Amino acid sequence: MTPVVRPHIPINKVESSMIEGCGYDAARKCLRVTFKGGKSYDYEDVPPELHASLLKAESAGKFINAHIARRFKTHRLESSK
Repeated sequence: MTPVVRPHIPINKVESSMIEGCGYDAARKCLRVTFKGGKSYDYEDVPPELHASLLKAESAGKFINAHIARRFKTHRLESSK
């Protein structure tokens, strides 16, 4: 997966052992997830209802693995470090 530079999406912290935070661009239906290790990914065409469910999930990491990862086109972002 080749890293790409994508438009800015504000990231909100979440309580998770594996996820630092996530953000959502409703106009593009793009979910951005930043993991504790520092890598960030954009998931394309994520419905707003799925993003809302992620925010309410007991475990954000388990939710992403079960409902988002490998189900939506994914782009790894360039590190800003």
